Amino acid sequence: MTVREAETTSVHNTTDIRRVVVAGGLGTLIEYYDYALYGYVSTIIAPLFFPGHDPVASLLSVLAVFALSYVVRPIGGIFFGWVGDRYGRKRALLVTVVGIGLANTAIGVLPTFAMVGVFAPALLAAPGNQVYLALGSGDREHPLQSQYPYGAVTNRFYVFKDSLASTSALNLDDTTRMYDFTYSAGDPGPSNATNGTSCSTVGVLPMSSMSGWFMNLSASGLGEQTVTSAIIAAGMVAFSTNRPVPQAQGVCSTALGAAYGYWVNLFNASGGIGASGQACGGVRDSPFVGGGLPPSPVIATVPVDGQVVNVVIGAAQLSGGTSCGICAQQVGPAITPTRKSIFWKSSGEN
Repeated sequence: MTVREAETTSVHNTTDIRRVVVAGGLGTLIEYYDYALYGYVSTIIAPLFFPGHDPVASLLSVLAVFALSYVVRPIGGIFFGWVGDRYGRKRALLVTVVGIGLANTAIGVLPTFAMVGVFAPALLAAPGNQVYLALGSGDREHPLQSQYPYGAVTNRFYVFKDSLASTSALNLDDTTRMYDFTYSAGDPGPSNATNGTSCSTVGVLPMSSMSGWFMNLSASGLGEQTVTSAIIAAGMVAFSTNRPVPQAQGVCSTALGAAYGYWVNLFNASGGIGASGQACGGVRDSPFVGGGLPPSPVIATVPVDGQVVNVVIGAAQLSGGTSCGICAQQVGPAITPTRKSIFWKSSGEN
């Protein structure tokens, strides 16, 4: 090799090194700019994606995601080191930079908690490829109070645990597969709880051999039927019914019938109204003021004083207070905290 060739090779090597250093520096700059940007907007992201009553807890949740990136870094180093050895450093750097950009874009287009909220229709996913389906029989036609042609018909409300892997049909009135949680004077249920208030009733859990439960809508009188869809919220099912009532004498207006709102435990149909923060142990139903055909209950997430809360509209009041078809109330999981004292002694203390 001549001196000129050696000088040319040295210049090329120096140029390649500079290009590598500049490219690596730009990649590192983009990476730490991404970290700095995430930390800067963490106070904005916290209430949008991790709402709660405690803003500090929301912020810590955001920072926990930030810390997770450092846990993943060694795995990324191993993987992209292999990519660099196999396909070249340039391609590995390009993939990581583009990945950072796509991740930031994804954060910008993700729907917030206020937009998607707690998705709680009457269809709840359960472990083992199963779903809980809540539905009742009846219709929204005003039932007849006199000369009722369906005296032998009893409307029911069902909660069915369906396996998505199964294609076989099931009779929802089969008491060998479905619990009958009607409870009446003739069949009082556990602890003689004719209104279904027992929290100890064996329920239909995801691992249970039973497929669900039903209850007759006959406690309030003939003709009661489900007239709304149902929602599942806070471990309970809410729905509404209507029942014909006698026409009052001397009144020209048409009686719209009595309306009732139900809150029952998802697993064992125990009443949730007036249960003092629990999802069982209360009464099952409460009358709506004015009667008639109530609208279907709905659940939504709304901002209140900077915090996102779950609100149900159109269901009976869980507190046991006066209920109406358009009354709103805040609902949340019925979790009873357990507190206990812990004592310890440090070494060297008397």
